[in-house]
Amino acid sequence: MNGAPQLPVIRGKGNRPATPRTVRLSSGQRRLWPTPTGAPRFDLTYPYEHRVAIAGDWESDWPSVAATLQALRRRAPDILTILHLGDLRYEAPRSTSAGVPGRRFISDLDELLEQLRFNRLILTAGNHDWWDQLHAEFERHPDRMYRISPRIWIAPRGFRFQIGEATFMSFGGAVSLDRGPGSSSWSVNEAPTRVDVDRASRGGRVDVLLTHEPPEAGIPQVDAITGRAERWPPERLERSAQSRALITDLVAAVTPSRIFHGHMHVRGEAHTADGRSTFSLAVAGKPGNVGVLTVSDDHFLDFNWSEAPPNR
Repeated sequence: MNGAPQLPVIRGKGNRPATPRTVRLSSGQRRLWPTPTGAPRFDLTYPYEHRVAIAGDWESDWPSVAATLQALRRRAPDILTILHLGDLRYEAPRSTSAGVPGRRFISDLDELLEQLRFNRLILTAGNHDWWDQLHAEFERHPDRMYRISPRIWIAPRGFRFQIGEATFMSFGGAVSLDRGPGSSSWSVNEAPTRVDVDRASRGGRVDVLLTHEPPEAGIPQVDAITGRAERWPPERLERSAQSRALITDLVAAVTPSRIFHGHMHVRGEAHTADGRSTFSLAVAGKPGNVGVLTVSDDHFLDFNWSEAPPNR
């Protein structure tokens, strides 16, 4: 791209598109990979793609997401790929008071990605994404991403791919601190298991690990949340600690130079003497929700936080 694109005029309440579209993919379209040609290949790189955006939880917060994407496009006109760290809120269909299926956020988001000329969003699913559906899909097709709209794919746990010179692993899921068994939207499949970690570890080292659940990395802002024993039920705190320990084991097994996670809704980072950096990305609408990672030889794996989104 030779310059910033013309930003679309987005009309409608809360900056939503005035006329929502329904996202329907044929079985053939669902089989397409997020490669430039749609053919199966683990190198996803577009020609001249040197940087990717990484985003934290969006929680279906349309006004914040729309503002964030427009700001990202202005500041980084070269970005084609957004790597999302979970809680996009890809949810099961549900009826609204008007009797219309309540999955509008995904279709609106896909339309905005198209308008702003982002080629794809690859989701590392969070605990608030539709894990019953994802688990069934990944059991059927463990070696490919699940396409849910023309520009949005969801990666299985442990899925490896390459963009530019960087190798990535997507490892989704986390333990919910705010809900558990008995909650209507809770899924037994939301949290990673030891089997998942062992399977993902077999391929060896990656440059970048994308997770929803944080590892134990010593980020003060994250530790302040997980340490609040008075806020969460003890059994959920215990399950959360076990889940974070699994991610910590995964980090030890695949030795990434950069780790990015969401889930805790706070911006923070930690760095080790041997050059490993861990970044916690904030929730939509807060500074630190988006950053840009270099994936080419020049400034390889440099990560720069984006500025806060404009006022809505």
